[in-house]
Amino acid sequence: MTHGSPAPLHLVPGEDLADGVRRIFRLELDRLLATVDSTAVDDDGTVHEIRRTAKRLRALLRLVRPGAPDVHGQVNADLRDIARLLADDRDATVLAATVTSLADRADTEAGAALAPVVAMLAGRRHERATGGLSGRLAEARERLATMRWQLAGWALPEGPAADVLVTGHGRTHRQARRRMQRALDQPTVETWHEWRKRVKDDRHQTEYFVAAWPRVLELRADLLHDLSDLLGEDHDLAVLLDEVADLDVQGTATCRELALARRTELQQEARALGTRCYALPTDAHLTQLTAWWQQAAGNP
Repeated sequence: MTHGSPAPLHLVPGEDLADGVRRIFRLELDRLLATVDSTAVDDDGTVHEIRRTAKRLRALLRLVRPGAPDVHGQVNADLRDIARLLADDRDATVLAATVTSLADRADTEAGAALAPVVAMLAGRRHERATGGLSGRLAEARERLATMRWQLAGWALPEGPAADVLVTGHGRTHRQARRRMQRALDQPTVETWHEWRKRVKDDRHQTEYFVAAWPRVLELRADLLHDLSDLLGEDHDLAVLLDEVADLDVQGTATCRELALARRTELQQEARALGTRCYALPTDAHLTQLTAWWQQAAGNP
């Protein structure tokens, strides 16, 4: 790390693993606390940042879980609970955005037919935003600040980061491949959503090891990001279909038709991209990544 340069949000070859994990958590938590305190960020943006960062940090915890099961158990649960505290707020925003996106993609007639559904879901989002969100954000801030204060006392595994490649990252990569195969063999909302969660973990862990070979691993992380977006939009549409099933407003039939058609497109793209991202077996992937990391650390 060059003197005076900003501390990176990834692990550094040659750095002690415990130091790297604490550094990343410290940077992310400080940024989140500043975001919650800022008057320049809207509440929707703050909720999104908290939930997105919680997912990144939970992926980091998965790396060190074999050597720090207690820390993983407690902190992972804390991050999960913080995200769940704001889940309904985020879901309301996503539902409104999802149906609006369908309307934007549709032709003029279909887009107009969706207007009542768009209006209803936008109204629900507004009701949620005015229903105590400030209190939930305050609670989230308090819990994040407590985590930041406790960070120094965490019992984390020491030694080189390469130690968690086979154990921590290997588990994530292997689960992502298995969840993909299950989703392709038994396509349901649940199997595809489980695949998406492991893809997100794999993407974030790839970003943590990006210093092994930035040009190559940044590309892999970008492809996993694209895959996660496809799976995420598919899941949002599945939730939307469930939400409108019992709505008594005009436009729901059009909404269902457009959502089902879009899901078919997304799943075709995800199948093609996923099989490419996970073409390499886990053991071969780990051998390759470990070799790159050792080279970057000066230990060929």
